[in-house]
Amino acid sequence: MMLLPWLWLTVFSCFIKPMYPFMFLFVAIMTATLFSRYLNANRSVFKFNLHPSFLNRLKLIGIASYSIYLLQEPLLRSFSRLIQNYAPALILLLLVIFWMPLILLSLIWYKIFELPGIAFGKRMIQKLGANPPILRSVSVQANAE
Repeated sequence: MMLLPWLWLTVFSCFIKPMYPFMFLFVAIMTATLFSRYLNANRSVFKFNLHPSFLNRLKLIGIASYSIYLLQEPLLRSFSRLIQNYAPALILLLLVIFWMPLILLSLIWYKIFELPGIAFGKRMIQKLGANPPILRSVSVQANAE
């Protein structure tokens, strides 16, 4: 599948109002196409030399991805109420700007809530031993079948 048609549809959906509701769909298909090409056996298509600082930033986004998932919907919903009367192209620009503080907030959220939660979960697993009750019930059900 070719990537360029999805890119054009995405760009046009910013400027053609009847296509605007389909912008998310176009971006999703474009992203899936890009990843499928990358994961294809022929990796000669992608000869990137990515800068290490870019990879480090990408790693931070990956670490904060669950926090981004949790925070983006309520923040985006309230942010969208503020910008709903602007032109679609301007909305796209404002949403791109919106992501920068969201990522910073997500990293803070990760450090304040997720890391202590992960540590708590590890302590509970150690207290319960190597075979906690929930895992024992799953393994008993698997053996019964």
